[in-house]
Amino acid sequence: MIWQDLVIALANIGFIIGLVEQIYEIKVSKTSSISLISSSIYSIGLYAMAFAMFTIDLFFSAILTGLNAILWTIILVLSYKYRFNKKIN
Repeated sequence: MIWQDLVIALANIGFIIGLVEQIYEIKVSKTSSISLISSSIYSIGLYAMAFAMFTIDLFFSAILTGLNAILWTIILVLSYKYRFNKKIN
């Protein structure tokens, strides 16, 4: 493992902790102030970064970046779900 892999992985762990808290807040309040475009761009960009990291053998970083992308995708789905439900009610 090269040192860059460790630094990127540690940064992703911090981001993941923040995203888990954000997902919890969205689930509890059933509202989201995060735009659908922003969460879409973050999701797609992080999936692309995870793939790129994997191709240069930064496996630990690639896995954590992929997890980060999955969490952004969850935020995207929840944001869409609660905005759609709000318009119906």
